[in-house]
Amino acid sequence: MRSDCPVVVMLHGGFWRARYSAAHLGHAAAALTQRGLATWNVEYRRVGEASGGWPTTFTDVACAIAFLEQLAQEVTLDLSKVVILGHSAGGHLALWSAAAQATTGVAAWSPRWRPRGLIGLAAVSDLRLADALNLSDGAVSGLLGRDSLAARLAQTSPLELLPLGLPQVLVHGDLDGVVPPAMSSAYVARALAVGDPARELRIADCGHFELIDPTSTAWPSVCEVVSQMLRR
Repeated sequence: MRSDCPVVVMLHGGFWRARYSAAHLGHAAAALTQRGLATWNVEYRRVGEASGGWPTTFTDVACAIAFLEQLAQEVTLDLSKVVILGHSAGGHLALWSAAAQATTGVAAWSPRWRPRGLIGLAAVSDLRLADALNLSDGAVSGLLGRDSLAARLAQTSPLELLPLGLPQVLVHGDLDGVVPPAMSSAYVARALAVGDPARELRIADCGHFELIDPTSTAWPSVCEVVSQMLRR
């Protein structure tokens, strides 16, 4: 009897820069696979690589998610149970994926399926604020290009794209010194105000990277968020 696996699409962080790869989420992907989930650890072109940044970083992500439909013809995937999860800059891309069709013309999923929801781990959910704070020494302008930044922020910043029309959970450590935890709080408040089902999980005594470390005390909470979303 065929037993199709729920799927977690995983988008790594690293402020969209080439020196960080999908290997960054390798241990987390392996840990979720051990729990009986299929994991699709996505790579995408990044700043510092040929064609990285706007728009190819974004279209790569949309195409990779959409490719699940083809994969499901070859392996046992349950496209009725898909969660899109990203960490840091990957959290930004996970949230943005819901608006991919409108902003790039490339749909991340078809009318035949859609994800159960989106999970942002320490997500860069507000690109305008991230740029104002100069997170990671100009990472946002590096991604979008300084000359066209204002117009592209409106197309790519999840906060400005709300409502997304999908359940969203933003998980953030209260000791995160890389992406401010307040960014997730403000994002969830805005999502709720415009009618999106969203919530924040703030994890005590947790920094930025513990959220993707299967040996950390924060990891069981991340796994529970994934499980809850797949049960929706």
